[in-house]
Amino acid sequence: MDYLDLSTNIADILCKYPQTAKTFRKFGILTSG
Repeated sequence: MDYLDLSTNIADILCKYPQTAKTFRKFGILTSG
């Protein structure tokens, strides 16, 4: 899986699992949207 696919999947994951955004913030990962 390349980075572009991962970014697309992250958007899909956030849509299905909003709590995932909180997990990302713990690791300092910023997501758009």
